[in-house]
Amino acid sequence: MSELSIYLINNVRDFIDGQSGTIHFEYLANDKKTNTDRTLYHWSHNGNFNDNLNFNASYTQVSDNNYFSDLNASAGARDSNTLLRTAALTYNTDMTSSQFEVRDFQILSNSTASTPHKVLPKISFTGYQQFDNNPIELSVYSEITNFTHSNSKRYNGIRTHIEPTISFPYKRPAGFAVAEFKLPMTYYSQTFSDSDNGNFVNGYKGELEEEVVRVIPTARLHAGLNFERSTSWFCNAFTQTLEPQVQYLYIPYKNQDNIGIYDSSTIQQDFLGLYRDRIYSGLDRIADTNQVTVGLTSRVFDKIGSERFRFSLGQIVYFGDSQVGIAPEAKAKADNTEVTTSSIVMETDVKINDNLFFNNSIEYALDDALVRRADAAIEYRFDLGQRVQFNYRYIEDTASILEDANSRVNSTINQVGSKYILPINNQWDMGASYYYALENKITQDAFVGIKYESCCWAIRLDYGYRLKNHNIS
Repeated sequence: MSELSIYLINNVRDFIDGQSGTIHFEYLANDKKTNTDRTLYHWSHNGNFNDNLNFNASYTQVSDNNYFSDLNASAGARDSNTLLRTAALTYNTDMTSSQFEVRDFQILSNSTASTPHKVLPKISFTGYQQFDNNPIELSVYSEITNFTHSNSKRYNGIRTHIEPTISFPYKRPAGFAVAEFKLPMTYYSQTFSDSDNGNFVNGYKGELEEEVVRVIPTARLHAGLNFERSTSWFCNAFTQTLEPQVQYLYIPYKNQDNIGIYDSSTIQQDFLGLYRDRIYSGLDRIADTNQVTVGLTSRVFDKIGSERFRFSLGQIVYFGDSQVGIAPEAKAKADNTEVTTSSIVMETDVKINDNLFFNNSIEYALDDALVRRADAAIEYRFDLGQRVQFNYRYIEDTASILEDANSRVNSTINQVGSKYILPINNQWDMGASYYYALENKITQDAFVGIKYESCCWAIRLDYGYRLKNHNIS
């Protein structure tokens, strides 16, 4: 798909007594593709009423489901086929944080099967306490959230959660150690149609219960050492560190198929993620595990303390398979103590000089002897603000995330590309990008644009080309 269009864009910004907000409007008259006027409206606001009270909101509305696919919107953001609309009022003190939040979505699809639940509302509280003469830290997180859905063939629920934590930290320049114990306690009150239970329109096959109480204690031991030495490269003095870390994590198994999926999804793995105690976002699933994580990081600092190089390598060793997943359990493996390992995760960041940067990450599966995920980028930042980047991205298999899987199409993401940010002066900007899919031998997307912006209005000329559907012949 290619296009040449002229957009009328208006921005209104407001900065008053700690309040900042933006109203953004895009209008494309009589689009020849749809024979309609197409619009985007975006409003965002962030403001502090005093030292403790903050209000943050974001709202986006588009005229049609294909707006982001067809046009290069310069405001708002979509996640999959949804536009997030949220507002939160937060009250912070030195040791507490309280929040009232509402969350809604515009769905860019005619199907409601995958529509997220609305949050109307969520009330949460976080508290933290340290003791001057004792190596003990106490914290608690609690929330009550009302999840609703417009489709009567989906389930609704109220989730009440409280999670007290006690930890015993020991920190020194030469290393650290921390023992942490959590007790997540959750109560679900769920409503659904008995005729739909076990076969909901979103494909969830679990047998829900109207009331569920879940208590899952968690134990974590995490320790690391810091070694450093002085060295020199190319006649320049540097400090190099070596930072080994090890963590043990234990979470017992509890069947959670009787709880619906309201806000949980799988978290993508990275080096820091190797040390998380949860593999799913949200609270609907707490996966059982008995695992040890080992990792090593090395950094290089120049004489003024700027990090010039970082390399991290880590892996998880599992003493048994986890039985908890987003989907209802298909194969429970109770009492399975087979030792397995996660993929090896490697990350590299290099600051070659003040203008040139390189980063790379790789996830390599030893058992299958293949690369699961990889990306790399090299970027040059000019003194006047221009940026040029060349990058590579690879994901071994994405068949599970395609809406309409097609066996004739290679589901591997294997792309090379480049991005350019080329500001000309205070009013004029240019930008461009290009990505080529190596597996399918086709241009994935390309874009070039020029924009003129004054204080309260802007006009932009774009040319865009984008592969909209993986199911091509």
